[in-house]
Amino acid sequence: MGDAFAELRGVRNSAGIATDHLCQAPFAQLHFDPDGSVTVCSKNPHAVGKVGNDRILDIWRGPQLAAMRDTLANWRFPASCASCAGHLERENVATHPSRDFESLVGARDPDWPERLEFAFSDLCNLACIHCSPRLSSVLRARAGLPKLPRVYDDAFFAELEPILPHLRSVSFLGGEPLLQKEVHRVCDRLIALGLKPGVFVTTNGTVFDARIERLLSQLPVNLAVSLDAASARTFERVREGARWDVVRRNLDRFVERMAPARGTVRLNFCVMRATWMELPGFLSLAAALPAQVWVTVVTHPTSQSLLSLPPAALRVVHDRLVAAVDPNWPQKSRQIYASVLRTLATTAAHASAAPKGR
Repeated sequence: MGDAFAELRGVRNSAGIATDHLCQAPFAQLHFDPDGSVTVCSKNPHAVGKVGNDRILDIWRGPQLAAMRDTLANWRFPASCASCAGHLERENVATHPSRDFESLVGARDPDWPERLEFAFSDLCNLACIHCSPRLSSVLRARAGLPKLPRVYDDAFFAELEPILPHLRSVSFLGGEPLLQKEVHRVCDRLIALGLKPGVFVTTNGTVFDARIERLLSQLPVNLAVSLDAASARTFERVREGARWDVVRRNLDRFVERMAPARGTVRLNFCVMRATWMELPGFLSLAAALPAQVWVTVVTHPTSQSLLSLPPAALRVVHDRLVAAVDPNWPQKSRQIYASVLRTLATTAAHASAAPKGR
């Protein structure tokens, strides 16, 4: 992992990004899950507080976050950051999750978070094959599980009110945020107060209505549309409940309303068994729109992960993707693609070298 650490430092240094901390997340933000658990990011399962039991600012200023910050300041991952440690073990630098927080550097008041990340609810209209009942109300109902209680009540929003003016950005994650009343409650309050932090929404792209028109016109919104495909056939198989023609039409609307400088559109792609062959087409689609890209190599569920394939099968996937490289992609896309290829090659090599079990 040492070489990956060095490469990560080098990438940040060359971009003029501070390298004081391995990850900026606990120095800048809190993440809120549908059940009220509070963590530092969506990748970290360790709760540092609970809505209804702990006040937001008590969590922010408490000892658990202080300990995590000390560890990351020494360029070590806390035990709860095992997922991100695994990414570096696989030499994934270009799309390492910590890079999502590199912009959260600069002058700040450490007594206040500058970014809040909300997954208010599991409410969603899709049943994606790589999702789970924890993140999709459709899958939760299919599994026969009771509905999640609504924990974000008036008392929570009263606690949130004095924090809003300190925010540089606010992020909304799934289920499907644009269907959730809590998301619109926060955005309506920002608009009413005349505040304009960066607003980041990860959406499945199936929803476009008057509320979204208002959101896009009143706030600096950056949309990340989870696509995971470049064709209707694969898209509708992977993202069950969505229609390719609707989402493509909405993508054009999003791009049009973001131009020229109101916000950005990013397309997200999960590299997994059902989608990997569409990654080249996805990058070409993003370049044509144009839109930014973010690519994640899926590790869970293992039934969908390429990384759990036998080494020989993984090398076949790697070689076919190498043959599909397009030199006309933007540089950032080529860098991300190269990082995916390296992750696949490194995983295959490590698996081949591992001792065979009895």
